[in-house]
Amino acid sequence: MPTIITHAAVPLCLGLGLGRKTIPPRLLLAGIALAMLPDADVMALLRWQLRRRAT
Repeated sequence: MPTIITHAAVPLCLGLGLGRKTIPPRLLLAGIALAMLPDADVMALLRWQLRRRAT
């Protein structure tokens, strides 16, 4: 199952494979951030659960 880190592997590999002239660094970072976005809900849920247990 993909994790938040492995989602970034696809745009990272494409960026490194095609080079800076084809994919600018800012676009590469945007692609990595957007690839990780589907797992943001999981991170928010974990944070909420940790806060709930602390109280």
